[in-house]
Amino acid sequence: MHCTSHFRDQDSYNAALKKYRNDSPGLTGLQYIITERPSSKTLLLEYSDIALKEIRDYAVGQNLTTLRNRVNELGVSEPIVQRQGATRIVVQLPGVQDPTAAKKIIGKTANLEFRLEANSRTSPLRKEEFNFKDNDYATAFLEKAVVVSGDRVTNANTGFDESGFSQVNISLDMQGGRAMQKATSGNIGRKLQFYSLNKKVNQS
Repeated sequence: MHCTSHFRDQDSYNAALKKYRNDSPGLTGLQYIITERPSSKTLLLEYSDIALKEIRDYAVGQNLTTLRNRVNELGVSEPIVQRQGATRIVVQLPGVQDPTAAKKIIGKTANLEFRLEANSRTSPLRKEEFNFKDNDYATAFLEKAVVVSGDRVTNANTGFDESGFSQVNISLDMQGGRAMQKATSGNIGRKLQFYSLNKKVNQS
């Protein structure tokens, strides 16, 4: 996994290099490896083995939680959902009566997308209507173009904002971060909404 950044002048190159060098060290080691190409004003960033392991462990941990929640829907007594090796998860459902239904519940795909809320200048062909998660009578029009999807999320945890209200904090990979920065810096004042597989928008 790598990302190549090309800069238009030496000052931008130097500023980016300094920032990447400062951001790379983490609590467990270097998060990515920087390859410098000053003659072409290009930087190549690659995730380190430590960072890749952290991403993999987080993904498996999230999948374990999701699978355990889905297995609970089946009402099976003493199910087994556990990690096996670096990337595998074993699911055992003793006494399950309908294997096909169980596979359907366990294997359903989750999805997460971030989109800009449509405004008065958005063409009707470029927007889509969604219901809010907690209010089916309220709707929002979002642009069809996806800013960032869930596969760019590398970490997520709960927290609180400056007013003490609960919030979800997410971390994006390099490509997702650049896409989010580009979308938000050019659309100051516009809302960014996210929705899941059931096409329910979370109130922002």
